[in-house]
Amino acid sequence: MKKTKAKIIKSVCLKTPEKSRMSTLERYYRYGVLDMVAGQFNGADRKTAGELLAKDYYLGHFDSIKGMQWRPDNIPTTGEFNREQAMYYKERYLRAMKQIPEEFWSVVRRVCIDDLPLVGSYPQEQTIMNSHAVYHQKILLNHGLDRLIYFYFKKN
Repeated sequence: MKKTKAKIIKSVCLKTPEKSRMSTLERYYRYGVLDMVAGQFNGADRKTAGELLAKDYYLGHFDSIKGMQWRPDNIPTTGEFNREQAMYYKERYLRAMKQIPEEFWSVVRRVCIDDLPLVGSYPQEQTIMNSHAVYHQKILLNHGLDRLIYFYFKKN
């Protein structure tokens, strides 16, 4: 992971503004992608749910050796790392992951956690098939974020 990507993800987790680059989720919200599916939720709700998923993932330390379970006695608990807090976020992330069906999960993870844009089957070519594939992925993203809204906010 590049340092700039880690810096952007930390800014999302800590709610500090990052002026150099928007995340993919923020860009999709700004361009109206998160409002493509009509329903009881709007793009702001979907963006908030995606940011909460990213926060749970990164504060749960899935991306570092501190978050591994196999050597709990040797994990340092000094500094910024709080083991109980990390376990809370890790468990919440795993519960949120269970709420999203398998067909939505890869798209939600790509946008919210990996911070990558959606691409078609042949990313080097601009074809109609690619545009249809990306459109379909955007619909799946909206439905996956709706499931996260149900989980995080318990809206019915």
